[in-house]
Amino acid sequence: MAGQIHQFDIGTEFIFEFRDQDTVLPLDDATLIEVIFRKPGAPNVTKEPTLVTDGTDGLARYIALENDLDVVGKWRAQGHVIKPTGEWHSTEAEFTVYPNLD
Repeated sequence: MAGQIHQFDIGTEFIFEFRDQDTVLPLDDATLIEVIFRKPGAPNVTKEPTLVTDGTDGLARYIALENDLDVVGKWRAQGHVIKPTGEWHSTEAEFTVYPNLD
């Protein structure tokens, strides 16, 4: 997430890193990978990210689509993964969606 994020931006990239304590958590055998966005004053929204590479780096990416970033204010986001060996969450990220001038 670089620079300011504005309401209704399309193509904003969110990267989530999954770790088991200090070790990268490979995602190549995950049965579920999702990203939960908590909008200000609105219900949570769950999105399906893609792997950044082959999954061995523990990174998942979600790219904002039309109307994803529809509420101005402070947001929170967190990745969630389920594997045959357990369930993990990424570090929670906080970001602001700014209004547009028009």
